[in-house]
Amino acid sequence: KRAMKPTNRTYVANWPHTPISGFSSLRATPVTLAEIIQLRLLLAKFQSVTDWLSAEFSISPRRYQALLVLWTNDQNGGVIISELGKSLGIQRNTCTELLHRMEADGLISRERQAADRRVIKVSLTPEGRSQVAKIAAADRQRLAAMEQDVRTLLDTLSY
Repeated sequence: KRAMKPTNRTYVANWPHTPISGFSSLRATPVTLAEIIQLRLLLAKFQSVTDWLSAEFSISPRRYQALLVLWTNDQNGGVIISELGKSLGIQRNTCTELLHRMEADGLISRERQAADRRVIKVSLTPEGRSQVAKIAAADRQRLAAMEQDVRTLLDTLSY
């Protein structure tokens, strides 16, 4: 099967992936059906947390993920748009559209770099920091309930 080249209409989940470093050597035997079922059930629980956050805070998963990436880079003075897009697995034009909406909502600010005026760094506004802190607190609380399930699955897969 030929590898699909990513386009702006291709979801990141459909891109050809390489194994995450360190995980390919976890086991010499194939994953069992029971382990696949466990993983899929855990992913469904995780998705339910994402769905709850979206409904509770009226925020799309992509916007929340963008806020998280910006939050983790707050001490660095923000993120270059292309790097943010890469972190989110989206094309630059899609990222720019997302940022236009976030800027209109007062969550982010943009700043051209003095050294290269073509480069724009994006950072959170105080409102953006406040919103991501509130959502992340609720996220942590919901995900904490899944911690034991995650540990059990990882222990099973890493013997």
